[in-house]
Amino acid sequence: MPERTNYQDTLRMRFNMGPGPDDPETDILRTRSYTRIKPDADDAHFWHLAKGFEKLFDASLVNIYRVLHVELVEVEQ
Repeated sequence: MPERTNYQDTLRMRFNMGPGPDDPETDILRTRSYTRIKPDADDAHFWHLAKGFEKLFDASLVNIYRVLHVELVEVEQ
């Protein structure tokens, strides 16, 4: 059975920046990622951080992803 070692996680967010200048029917989507978030941070911390960036960027938050960086190591029994 493998054992899991946690590493620092990544917060990945997608924002709707509004309609494009050339085609107002098409929205501009931008993705931002922030690394080195402690693996013991709970999902509420990720949510509040993403909502803070939403206000900072003055854009609508479309998706929030928590990317877990783990290493699976085989354990001898």
